[in-house]
Amino acid sequence: MKKLNLLSLMLAFLFVATLSLVSCGGGETKTNETDTEKTETEKPEVKLDLTAGKTIYEGKCQACHQANGQGLGDNFPPLAKSDFLKDKTATIKSIINGISGEIEVNGKKYSMPMAAVVLTDQEAMDVVNYILNSWENKYGSVTLEDIKAAR
Repeated sequence: MKKLNLLSLMLAFLFVATLSLVSCGGGETKTNETDTEKTETEKPEVKLDLTAGKTIYEGKCQACHQANGQGLGDNFPPLAKSDFLKDKTATIKSIINGISGEIEVNGKKYSMPMAAVVLTDQEAMDVVNYILNSWENKYGSVTLEDIKAAR
């Protein structure tokens, strides 16, 4: 009887120890398909360096869209809090190809043509990312692949 109680006590101890080890993250961890899928679909948040984009903006865009991104009257639309920027492809294309014809920004129509801005893919990505993330804009970012696809 004593051997049975001792054996039961030892088994109970081993069970509790194993359970504690597993629940605290110790022991071997197995990766299943769900963990792999989650890792592949989640992109790590990248902190953007907007310095280069700001420099390009100041040299090529600021005269019309202003330092504060508010644009100029009825001629040049605002970039600050602009609903036009939600469409990243249209944003990229407007910068690299220019705009002719009427566009609508925040419910207001603008028809002043915008000349294409001659930029490398890297410069285009930098300035688009600057615009998407300045003046309280929170529209994410674009990649070099996005720029190349839009050309």
